[in-house]
Amino acid sequence: LGEILLAVFPHGVIQNVFSQAVRPGLSPPVTVDLWLLTFTLGFTLKINLLAFIGIILGVFIYKQI
Repeated sequence: LGEILLAVFPHGVIQNVFSQAVRPGLSPPVTVDLWLLTFTLGFTLKINLLAFIGIILGVFIYKQI
């Protein structure tokens, strides 16, 4: 939803406010080597203002049902 609305908004202050995102996560993935088994763990979460509003709206609608 956020990416679609960013394409609709004109370039400027409004688009900058909605497009700035926080990306928490493991930037380089962590590799665990256990002799017989090697696996890699990693994640990145992109959260911007529109995503946050969508989460809050979804929780509100869920609680109303």
